Amino acid sequence: MSYTFISYRREDSAGYAGRLHEDLEERIGARQVFRDVDTLQAGQDFEAAIRQRLAQCSSCVVMIGPGWLRSQTASGQRRLDQPGDYVVMEIAAALARPDVVVIPVLVGGATMPLADEMPQAIRPLARRQALSIRDETWSADMDRLASAVTNGRSQPLAGAAVADRVPALQPAHSGRRSPLVIAGLAIAGIVLVALLAWLFRSASPPTDVASNGSTTGGAESAAAAEGPAYAIDIPTSGAEVAYGNLIYTPLAGSVQRRGSSTRVWLRMRVSNEGFAGANVWDASFRLVVGGSDIAASGGLDEVLDHRSIRQYVIRFDVPGKPAKAVLRIVSQDKSADVPLDLTSNGQPAHHEDADEGDALSRATLTSVANKPLPLVEKDDMVMSVSRISNRHFVNVQRIRMDVEWKNGGRYAVATGDLVLRLEAGGETLAPTSSPSEAVDGGSTYHGDVVFEVPPKTPQATLKATFRDATHEVRLTLN
Repeated sequence: MSYTFISYRREDSAGYAGRLHEDLEERIGARQVFRDVDTLQAGQDFEAAIRQRLAQCSSCVVMIGPGWLRSQTASGQRRLDQPGDYVVMEIAAALARPDVVVIPVLVGGATMPLADEMPQAIRPLARRQALSIRDETWSADMDRLASAVTNGRSQPLAGAAVADRVPALQPAHSGRRSPLVIAGLAIAGIVLVALLAWLFRSASPPTDVASNGSTTGGAESAAAAEGPAYAIDIPTSGAEVAYGNLIYTPLAGSVQRRGSSTRVWLRMRVSNEGFAGANVWDASFRLVVGGSDIAASGGLDEVLDHRSIRQYVIRFDVPGKPAKAVLRIVSQDKSADVPLDLTSNGQPAHHEDADEGDALSRATLTSVANKPLPLVEKDDMVMSVSRISNRHFVNVQRIRMDVEWKNGGRYAVATGDLVLRLEAGGETLAPTSSPSEAVDGGSTYHGDVVFEVPPKTPQATLKATFRDATHEVRLTLN
């Protein structure tokens, strides 16, 4: 039995590898795909295990993400250049076997590396035809990959090195064949040609006769039933949603009418401001149309690294041809809605184009206070607010204060000794984020204190307490 081996680097494309593994098995058969060497036993020879698994494979999928070429060790050395790097070992072992089809698969917007960017042992990989798999066309791209894997078991992919795909020629026999043998071979050849012609006619898809006398294949007829994809307007501000450390920002959208249904693509930027990875998946996104709650169907399921930003394309298939919709972004039992106009803005679809803006390019920021505000002065400590800003999200206002602790005494004082509360909308709110530091005697410390306030709250009162001293500051939020 022939298998497909998946080579990938966890730091680069682990989020795609599991999804690709499952989807590829759905197309070519259960337990037909090997992924990494997690099942190795203690003490087992690593290289021998790789070669043993590759010996059972007819194809090798090499997953290449944006960081594949640059991935580094803890000491800052490129992993591809390290002796014993498992990715290099896997690819080199696959390339060494002419009967294994090696397919570079580009994920996360990666491009194919050049030969001189790779170690000598795997440079032939650059001559293999690569296949790009994108979130917005995942299903169709997986169909192409499954076809390449299964077809490649009997024929090479275009772009493969000739030396890697053409078997060595066998020496000719010196003796002459008898006339009976020659006649037999001729008859066999005629029968084979006739059989191939019959098979070709049987396998050809039926054609539909058009009114002008031309013929159109089934694929072309299906394409004719689909209208061209077009761009829709996305709010350039005021459409961001925040749930703790995750910030969701709509960037672009496209729509395609498909017979009696509609496909919607939305490009989203997701920022993870926390210190741990966070899940980003289809379950976070819904499209509400005419009272129906439509689930995303693009298959997104990734972990966004801590302190990082990525763009994703979310896909929805909607019945009918609605002109309006609501993007609903959910987190546990919370949700926030962004209204969408699904009519064309006169531009071609561009949801596949990455947005070049920075993390604040779509943010709505206002200044609440741009000059120092005194808070409390007590026992050689003087505390004040240097400035206050408000970032407006659909579901919350995020109030950020630059607080100054000035210690004129001899001993250290904890920043937590200053208790700050924000009274807004009938509630008394504690900070969602605040520093926990010691301010040494004779020194000054600045730190951010962040509050989250309901989105429509116009005013709030900041209350500061240090020991037995209290002071209040009235704030206008919007």
